Amino acid sequence: MGSLITAEELVTKLEDNKQTKLIFVVETEFFSEHSIPGSIQASPSMLSIYDNAKKCDTPNFDNIINLLNKLNIKKDDNLVIYDKGITTIASRFIWTLELFGFYNWQLLDRGFTAWYTLMQHNNFIINNVVNYKEEIKQEEYILNKKHICDTDYVVENINNTNVTIWDARTKLEYDGLVFQAKNNGHIPNSINFSHYELFRDTKTMQLKSLNEIKNSLEKCGITKDKEVIVYCLSHMRSALAYVVLALLGYDKRKAYAGSWLCYGNLENVPIETNEI
Repeated sequence: MGSLITAEELVTKLEDNKQTKLIFVVETEFFSEHSIPGSIQASPSMLSIYDNAKKCDTPNFDNIINLLNKLNIKKDDNLVIYDKGITTIASRFIWTLELFGFYNWQLLDRGFTAWYTLMQHNNFIINNVVNYKEEIKQEEYILNKKHICDTDYVVENINNTNVTIWDARTKLEYDGLVFQAKNNGHIPNSINFSHYELFRDTKTMQLKSLNEIKNSLEKCGITKDKEVIVYCLSHMRSALAYVVLALLGYDKRKAYAGSWLCYGNLENVPIETNEI
């Protein structure tokens, strides 16, 4: 099961020489200059599973499988995933991992920003870093559709009282006041809880405590007893929502990965707006 880890906890983990594979989800240019020692890179561009909005219900996982082979990761590896600090990109990678049965992950809170800040104010020397070389190793990766759904599934469950649809966009987007697609608004009966509400503040991008988040989600009707489908505009913010559900032990979690870029450009799907 996944968990959250702070930069301080990661230092201790590395000093204790625990076998840890660090994966930095970031562009090559940034990675070449900045990273936690021993990290390997996963390019965000490799996480795309849709060729275009018109094919939003026919995902292509070739890029993902190539990436997993390149990283040479195994399901029993102890993975620490991080991005520059906005958390959503690392979360997208974690959701991708879970699609293929990788559940032994830790998300670095505040990502590289937290690590860099810690190193600037302390004189830690990490001697026990395990360096992993990227290599092509063909493994059989089997997609588990437990954590992904398409438009038909979403529409079929709009009125299902055992399913909650979580819209992780801003209220303006939810209300249909931001023009992002051919049609704007939200999926009927979805609950709007912006991903910004998951952070203590949007300057440091530090997540609130899991207990605080749990209480807020339950208060607005996103509860563990129901299946929860998350979406946003492009399944970046909702990927964080998905990871938060995983951290809180919501076993019945799915992502509508096509999100609004798919749904909002389709014909004959139900849409609600809260326009004034």
